[in-house]
Amino acid sequence: MKGKTFFYILLFFAFNLLTSNAKAQTVSNDIASMNDPFMKPELWAKLKTQPDNDYFWKLYFGKDLFDLPEDQYKIYEGLRQKLIKEENKRRAAVKKKIIERKIAEEAETNNRFASDPIYQDLVSNISKNFVMIEMYFTDKFEEAGSEYVSYFDMYPNNDYNKIQWVDEHEHRLGELLRMKELNNNTYKGTLK
Repeated sequence: MKGKTFFYILLFFAFNLLTSNAKAQTVSNDIASMNDPFMKPELWAKLKTQPDNDYFWKLYFGKDLFDLPEDQYKIYEGLRQKLIKEENKRRAAVKKKIIERKIAEEAETNNRFASDPIYQDLVSNISKNFVMIEMYFTDKFEEAGSEYVSYFDMYPNNDYNKIQWVDEHEHRLGELLRMKELNNNTYKGTLK
């Protein structure tokens, strides 16, 4: 008798566990397909970009999150997780585009200066040619519509790495030239 009772109790718990998992899976699938279930588009738009903002959720549900009944709290948690995943995907895509654009700009800057034999000759020995590199930058920055501030004006004590200085200003000059070409509709690179 005790064995049968134990078996029925075990069977009862197993059945409850299976049905609760099935219900949870159904609720989870239902939530994943929800899009603005309370029909509040302005708040939903804010929640899509700020899914961790409890204030917006409170406004969306019309009550404090701690006061939500269990079924609504499960909906809240599911929607919140869904929106967090979507926002993370969106942010990752934006970061990827930014990185791709930076890589393309870097390559373009390198190509721009690699094809300039005068510049390549100057940077082959930065220590020896630094004054001429400064004159080159002065001319090119002026062509780009900007003003070059000399190394010696910025670092009169000569306490900054000149190679790093040249590299930084080469990239800045590349950006300025690209902006000038974009403004003049003469840009031949690729924009992503």
